[in-house]
Amino acid sequence: MKPLNFKQIIVKFFDPLTKHPFHTIIASIVIGITSYIGVDIVLAEVVRQNTYELHMLSAELLNELGPCYIGESGRHAEMIKQYTKHLEQRQLAALVRVLYPKYGTKKEFDSVLLSLEKAVKENDGEKAKEVIWQAGLSINKLYILSKKFPRSPIAWFDSEDLPSWLLTDLNKAFVDSNDVVNKLKNDQTREAAIEACIANRKTILLLFLGRLGYDNEEKIKSFLSDVKRSYEYTKDVAEKEENEKVKEEIFEIAISEEHRVKILESMLANDMDKVCDLLREAIERAYKKRGEKLPE
Repeated sequence: MKPLNFKQIIVKFFDPLTKHPFHTIIASIVIGITSYIGVDIVLAEVVRQNTYELHMLSAELLNELGPCYIGESGRHAEMIKQYTKHLEQRQLAALVRVLYPKYGTKKEFDSVLLSLEKAVKENDGEKAKEVIWQAGLSINKLYILSKKFPRSPIAWFDSEDLPSWLLTDLNKAFVDSNDVVNKLKNDQTREAAIEACIANRKTILLLFLGRLGYDNEEKIKSFLSDVKRSYEYTKDVAEKEENEKVKEEIFEIAISEEHRVKILESMLANDMDKVCDLLREAIERAYKKRGEKLPE
């Protein structure tokens, strides 16, 4: 018997339905509902996947230590550009913007970016400090909103191919972190500790952004070693400082480095739930220092 071609199979499949219009309507409704639920589940997972990046970015903004808030505003602005560029290139990101516009990252990031760049132009340190805090609040609110999507039982997007620009930036950041930590080892000053903290923050943010596609475990472990050294050297700088206010500021830098050590260790153990707990602790600490209530 000659096998049926594709057209004949379709005709044979739908022929019974054409003879029963009511069945056709029911089948169309079922297919439509099933398709909608399927698309909804997949898009929900896209939004939920971005929550990790939103959580990390908001934690670093809310825990900004300064002291040069104008310079930090510029650095945060550049990082947000990189986050926007990569997150908006992810699978189905365009569809999320259309169907779930309030969960899209670009609109919120563009607004935050504008405020940070304005703070740099106005060259007002106190205003820049407040703008960074408000930027962290905005991204944290988007995180809280997005995390309400339930976790899918299926890991739809647990890996991705990283763009060449992100790989290049990340590999350069690893080298820069190593350089400044070595500098801190030999030049144990407050300025060197700040420089190391800034470099390590940039590196961990880029690593977090590329976590689904970056698999060079040796480089991550090497970076972890650098951050551990930075933590120890920074503590040494603080302990030698005689000015109590400056000593406290340097210890805050050491705490931020210790926090990065814990995050990197959890990432290497593939324990993202622990990472989220650590980020929440950091955000709670930031709110407590400001005397403000943490949003639910």
